[in-house]
Amino acid sequence: MAMPIEGPARPGSPFFVIVREEEHPLPLDADMHGYFEVGILTSGGQEWHFEDTMTIMERGDVYLTASWEPHGWRVLEPSTRTVQLTFLPEAVGDEILAGHPWQHIFAVHPSERPRVTGRRMREEVLAVASDIEREVREQRPAWLEAARLGLFRLLLALAREWRLPIRHKQQSRVRATDLERIMPVFDLVRTSPERRVSRKEAAQACALSTAQFGVVFRRAMGVTFGHYALRARLVRAAYLLLQTDLSVEEIAGGCGFADGSHLSRIFHKHYGAKPADYRAQRRRVDATPRPSARKRRRG
Repeated sequence: MAMPIEGPARPGSPFFVIVREEEHPLPLDADMHGYFEVGILTSGGQEWHFEDTMTIMERGDVYLTASWEPHGWRVLEPSTRTVQLTFLPEAVGDEILAGHPWQHIFAVHPSERPRVTGRRMREEVLAVASDIEREVREQRPAWLEAARLGLFRLLLALAREWRLPIRHKQQSRVRATDLERIMPVFDLVRTSPERRVSRKEAAQACALSTAQFGVVFRRAMGVTFGHYALRARLVRAAYLLLQTDLSVEEIAGGCGFADGSHLSRIFHKHYGAKPADYRAQRRRVDATPRPSARKRRRG
C-alpha cells in the first residue's frame, strides 16, 4: 500500500512534492504528464523505464523525466521509498546550473542525463532528500519554498558532474520561452491517442509555422515532434497490452497504427519484443513473487 505525503497539488501549481513508500513489490506501471519530475530513491529498489532504456535504481539514485515524456517503473523491493519533485518550468525560471540552462539536462536522451556517481555525490543527494522530506512532514512556515530550494540544490549537484553531449553543444541553446510556445501541442497529443497528429496540425495549435514549430520543438524537447508523438502512441499501446485483453489489431487501431503488423514492427524496434510477447512476458513476471534483490551500486 502506498503511503503518500503530499505538498499542495493545486490546479496550475508550479511545484509540489510527493514522498511515497510502497510496502510491497509492484508490477510495471506507466505514466505521462505535463510536469517535469525529479525523483530520489531513498530506500528499496525499482526499475525505471524510458522506451528503449531500463535502469535498476537503488538508494541514492535519481531519475529525471521531461514534460510529457512516457516513462514506467516497477517496484522491486519492500519499503521502496521515493521523494518526487514535480514542477512546471516557471518554478525554475531561467536558472543556469554549472554553465548549463537547466532545460539541457532534460533535453538529451534519458541515457545521457546526469546520474549519481561516487559516494560523495550519493550522500549529498540523500541529504537533500532528507531535508525535503522533513520540510514536507513538519510543514513549518515557508516549508514549500524550502522544498523548492531543495530542487535547485539537487539539480545543481547533478549538473556539476555532467557534460553536455557534443552534438547538443552544436545545437541552438534551449530558451526559457520554448516550452511555453509548444505547450498546446502536449494537450493535443494527450487527448488524441487514437490517431496520428500531423506536424502541420501541431504547428497550428501552437500558432507557429511548420518550420518554426519543428525547430522550437526539437530545441525544447531534444527529439523531433514525429518521434515524440510516436512514443506517446507506443506508451499507450504498451499500457493497453498490460491492462486490457484487447487484441493487437484492436490496440493498433486505437493508437493510430495502420494495422497489427505495423504496430508489431515499430513496437519491436522500440521495446525489443513483439506486442504479444511483451504482454506474455510482463504478465508472467508480474505474477511471480519477487524476493528482495541485491543489486550492484553505481559509482
